[in-house]
Amino acid sequence: MFIQVLFVGLGGFIGAVARFCLYEFVHKTGCTFPLATLLVNIIGSVILGFVLYSFVPGKMIPIEYRLFVNAGIIGAFTTMGTFAHETIVLFESGASAVALVNMALNVLLSLGAILCGKWLALYFYVK
Repeated sequence: MFIQVLFVGLGGFIGAVARFCLYEFVHKTGCTFPLATLLVNIIGSVILGFVLYSFVPGKMIPIEYRLFVNAGIIGAFTTMGTFAHETIVLFESGASAVALVNMALNVLLSLGAILCGKWLALYFYVK
């Protein structure tokens, strides 16, 4: 268990630093569109999809390496990759309605959570 936590933590460090660097790079361009977030979500989804779908039958990637990349690097870099993968799996399994509900709930509840967090911050810290 300790070694798995270590792999996730090391991957998380790399993912967080990579995200920070990308945000800094995009910020310096003066772009007002949330391009950095879009880029990390796209890049993270591509990497996660590649890792998840690159398993060769009969040859499993050791759990520590999968945790390092998926939970660590991608987990710290973005959560959009996991959301995208789960939605694709739902569509591929024939659960299109559930996939659509999943998409709507993720987007709407995330937006609602931001507004809720904003309200709580304003309530407790700005009076």
